[in-house]
Amino acid sequence: MMHKDMSNVQGKNMKRGKFIVLEGGDGAGKGTLVNYLKKVLPPGKFIYTREPGGTPVGEKIRDLLLSEEMTPATELGLHFAYRFELFEKVILPAINSGVHVIDERHVASTYAYQIGGRERRDLLSLFRSNERACAKYATPDLYVYLDLDPKEGERRLKAKGFALDRFELAGLAFHERVRNLINLVRLFVKTSLCYYLYMFEERLRENINSVLTELGIDDVAFAVERPADLGHGDYATNVAMAGAKKLGKNPRAFAEEIKTALAGKNDLDIEAIEIAGPGFINIRLAKEYFVRELKSALAAEQYGNNETLKGKKVIVEYTDPNPFKEFHIGHLMSNTIGESISRLIEACGAETKRACYQGDVGLHVAKAIAGALAKLVNLSISLESTPEEIIDVLEKKFTDIERKDFVHTMYALGSKKYEEDESIKDGIRKINRDLYEGNSPALNEIYPILKKWSLDDFEIIYKRLGTNHGDGKAFNFYFFESNTGVFGKEVVEKNIPTIFEKSDGAIVYKGDEAMGLHTRVFLNKDGLPTYEAKELGLAKIKYDTYPYDTSIIITGNEVNDYFKVLLDAMAKVFPELAVKTEHYSHGMLRLPTGKMSSRTGDVITAVSLIEETKVKALEKIKESEFSETEQDEVAERVAIGAIKYSILRQSAGKDIVFDFEQSLSFEGDSGPYLQYTLARTNSLLLKAGAKKADITALQGENVRPLHKYILRFPEVVLRAEREREPHYVATYLIELAREFNAFYANSIVLDGSSDEGYKLALVHMTSRILSHGLDLLGIKAPERM
Repeated sequence: MMHKDMSNVQGKNMKRGKFIVLEGGDGAGKGTLVNYLKKVLPPGKFIYTREPGGTPVGEKIRDLLLSEEMTPATELGLHFAYRFELFEKVILPAINSGVHVIDERHVASTYAYQIGGRERRDLLSLFRSNERACAKYATPDLYVYLDLDPKEGERRLKAKGFALDRFELAGLAFHERVRNLINLVRLFVKTSLCYYLYMFEERLRENINSVLTELGIDDVAFAVERPADLGHGDYATNVAMAGAKKLGKNPRAFAEEIKTALAGKNDLDIEAIEIAGPGFINIRLAKEYFVRELKSALAAEQYGNNETLKGKKVIVEYTDPNPFKEFHIGHLMSNTIGESISRLIEACGAETKRACYQGDVGLHVAKAIAGALAKLVNLSISLESTPEEIIDVLEKKFTDIERKDFVHTMYALGSKKYEEDESIKDGIRKINRDLYEGNSPALNEIYPILKKWSLDDFEIIYKRLGTNHGDGKAFNFYFFESNTGVFGKEVVEKNIPTIFEKSDGAIVYKGDEAMGLHTRVFLNKDGLPTYEAKELGLAKIKYDTYPYDTSIIITGNEVNDYFKVLLDAMAKVFPELAVKTEHYSHGMLRLPTGKMSSRTGDVITAVSLIEETKVKALEKIKESEFSETEQDEVAERVAIGAIKYSILRQSAGKDIVFDFEQSLSFEGDSGPYLQYTLARTNSLLLKAGAKKADITALQGENVRPLHKYILRFPEVVLRAEREREPHYVATYLIELAREFNAFYANSIVLDGSSDEGYKLALVHMTSRILSHGLDLLGIKAPERM
């Protein structure tokens, strides 16, 4: 064909021109936009054409289409006839010579008008074959869709006073069907300026609401869900029962009315609408929908992602371990949840930054330094030592391992002394005051060195957990109480007595008891800022550092009441920041032995939990063919995956008891089960070699349940992000893995049969979704298991 030869004419160094399509219903303003573009874009670099038309032959076909009555099949054929002419004589020569083409209308219009508007679904196969032929010439680089209510389009056309063609005279119902179908423009091109994710569920909800309005009822709260049993269809809704109750009608009778009206919407993706039980409406989707969506999924660069948050800036604060103390399993829980939420937000198109807020001042620091001094006695270091002596010992006489052990034990030792020896309490309190005032040369040297040791140790843990977002550092931003406290105190003092007030020598904020808020101290009797004042200052410091649209904070649920008061105070001090701030809390991570202690030496650290889980994972894979190094790498990923999945498998507010056996199981509801299933898909694809996924092999075959589960992934990602609940992704991945393993057990994929390509397509997509889904959960999977 000519277009194959023409593609070779383009010089090796010549940049190819862009193919840009303007779409929209009649009267939407495509012509107006073209006239404007002709004025502002450089001449010679752009050419403009239209469909139907664009060539002498095409313009003659246009005249026929707009004036002569003909069958929908003839209309369809004529549209592709002029389009082939246009490609070979105008579009390809232009883009191959580096000129950009702007085209009014393209294949989406043909789909919307001739298939949807004419209600001729039987012509789909004819459309598809011609559409594939067109795609061999070129596909649009950019698709701009101008949306307009058909009623307004009709008004605009009449106002122009021109004679209307037979399409413009087709009637409002015709143009409403066209508008519904043209919304599927994203299915024909990879790049579009349709800014919202137009999933079927959203389209179904819109159609249901439209039907309710037509039936004389509004404001009905109804659910649209995926049935657990695929035998009940692909979607189900209780709208008839909810609406019937409001109208005083019989639910099944009202369901029949809704069914008839929905069918009248002519959504070609719907194969059947059924009524079940007391009035549930089940929706079955057409085979063409599943074929098209799987094709789109295979072509997607990162299936599951969307751009619903494109242009937004979000900062997520999580983990927040205090230097000088241990990184315990509570921090591990916060890190796991915060990491996943931030990845979900990123997957929805937002610019996402991670932040860590740490308490580097306070009594816990004084206790840790007291513990450190007790350990340094043997090295002749005390508060009487010179800075030079302190630096010489701390910087030169500790190995990396000794530093880590020192950091891990100094707080526990100091805390124990503080609790058990009254005579030491005053000394530790003095250390706290001296640190705050900065009047001890020895402390001024010891403090920054031990703080750095502690923070360096945290970075090792972050790297192990997969948190790495700031140029070699775990987080993009680190905030410390030593900075927020000073500013927070200023903020509080500036708002006395309008927002804060004096009480027994302290400065407090009195929460509205009717709203369940209590009184909190913001400046203590010594005039020092409390956590509340520091957190208030942090909100503004964060915004000044990174002007966010949304600020998300992840903490344990023990501070829920505290945060309610804080946000109430923030709404009065920084109202513009309060509305941008979201607080999400999680429960406790417990072991069968009970709750951890953060004060004494028996604290359950994140590292100790990981190591114990890793030992048990090694036991499970010791008979494998892996080398010793490979076993260690696999066990590390399995252990961390098991822990993270256990945290993310349920909604964040609940306490979790970590069960080693269940969490490390390679069967059932666990992280290792997902990792193992992914490894199985990878192994199968490796065996497939050069064999290709081929969706056309589905022709004549039934759509498999695995196929249907695959296509649910984008809506799961969207819901998980909107509700800030990673457990939706975790649950979906388990269901997908189970469905894949059932498919694998009952099918021979590489059997050379006519549907081998289709089965390979399902394996490809399962592998991609498991890989991406695990990444959204912050879980790394071994290459093989």
